[in-house]
Amino acid sequence: MGRDTIRVYNIHLKSIRFGKDDYSFYAQLTDQAKDQDDNFDLSDGVIKIFSKLRKAFVIRANQVELLKKNIDHSPYPVIICGDFNDTPASYTYHEMTSGFHDSFCKAGTGFLGSTYAGNFPSFRIDYILYDDAFTASNYSKNSINLSDHYPVQVFLKIAK
Repeated sequence: MGRDTIRVYNIHLKSIRFGKDDYSFYAQLTDQAKDQDDNFDLSDGVIKIFSKLRKAFVIRANQVELLKKNIDHSPYPVIICGDFNDTPASYTYHEMTSGFHDSFCKAGTGFLGSTYAGNFPSFRIDYILYDDAFTASNYSKNSINLSDHYPVQVFLKIAK
């Protein structure tokens, strides 16, 4: 960028890979909560969903470890952006933001800024992180229907 070199990591971490049957179970679960049907069997659906969650959490933890090793050796200012498939309360987010700023927290507005537009409840799982070489302004989420994620953007300026 001009005479400066910037390293940009565009990442997509392991998805949970919910299928139609998982979404169907979730719909039944939320309907059951409304109807209070005591005959609804939770065990198989819950076990399957938790198994998928656990597998994805473990894989993402390994992916984060590899990424952080590479990022820590970058001689250039770093920007990290992409789909983390994890919330701000997660291990993934905590590790990835260590030494970095979350553009939503620094330049965004609103309570959650959810970026996931899929069938499950809205979560913020897409991020733009940056190191101290930058300042952020005008973070925005575009509520357009191109996928199960809303695109996010932020203006980053090199801090001199």
